[in-house]
Amino acid sequence: MRRRDIQELRMLILTRSELLLSGLKERGIARQVRDGVLLRLTKGLYVVAESLQSLTPEERHLVMVFAVATTMRTESLFSSYSAAALWGLPLYEFRAAPPQTLVSHTVNVSNTRTVVRRVAHYSDAEVAKIGGVYCTSLPRTILDLARLDTPERAIACADAAMSLLFPVDRGAGMSDAAQVWRQELLDQLGRERGGRGVRRAANVIRLADGSADSPLESVARLRFVSHGYAVASQVEVPAPGGHRYHIDLELLGLGIFCEVDGKQKYTEPEFRGGLTAEEVVFREKKRAEWIENKTRKRVHRLGYAELRTPATFTRWLRDARIPAPRAVAAETV
Repeated sequence: MRRRDIQELRMLILTRSELLLSGLKERGIARQVRDGVLLRLTKGLYVVAESLQSLTPEERHLVMVFAVATTMRTESLFSSYSAAALWGLPLYEFRAAPPQTLVSHTVNVSNTRTVVRRVAHYSDAEVAKIGGVYCTSLPRTILDLARLDTPERAIACADAAMSLLFPVDRGAGMSDAAQVWRQELLDQLGRERGGRGVRRAANVIRLADGSADSPLESVARLRFVSHGYAVASQVEVPAPGGHRYHIDLELLGLGIFCEVDGKQKYTEPEFRGGLTAEEVVFREKKRAEWIENKTRKRVHRLGYAELRTPATFTRWLRDARIPAPRAVAAETV
């Protein structure tokens, strides 16, 4: 799905003056807000409710970020999930939340309906500017998410950030530069030993490798590793005609591949390549049969329902009869 550019999102925001110039009266604005035709973003700024329906949760959040930035008396530093949205990272399981900002002092700090403020120190090197607003740098954003947000959202963003900074061919593994970048994040966490969420953040950062094709795949790796499994990502296996398939995950030492499927693969036309949902299901079935016959390893599929919580994942492991993990060395197909 194409992400709208920042200018497109900014143009959705309407000022009170623009609404009045369009012919609406003050009472008309109030009535449209009451009827849900207009949504009041913050003081003097509105958006047509219908224009938000086709936006992703991240894009809707950015509309709010730009509205809040417009009305702030001083430049604020957007952070955490707000900074992640500005960087174009996927916010796993994000619905809606007020934009979050960082302030470096405690004077007159309070939260409102439209903004959450968190007191924290930051350096000039940890400041970036995107779309005309200031936010935390990409490394600081990832560290904040890893320390303070859910592990699922943090690993999805960390993987996406590494893929953005250090793109590699599918199945090629992490580049040396990506490994250095990850170690720099771990070193920074090491200097903050004992701080809130540092140990959990380190576990997330160590797991990030930029290989995932989707946030759900990142979450799957998190679930397996959290349950003690050794996994490899984007594993190459033979395909018909001398080509190569890439399997999302392999449970090393167990002879098991796992494919992680979101419902978009079957419901969204842009992901189906002109095929019907039934044709996609048939294609995936034939693909799995080829892989199992060629490698003598089982192929299991799982999606959001199985990965939703640690409990649903544990239940899937049991129902799918996945053997208990055991320590193994990495292997190749």
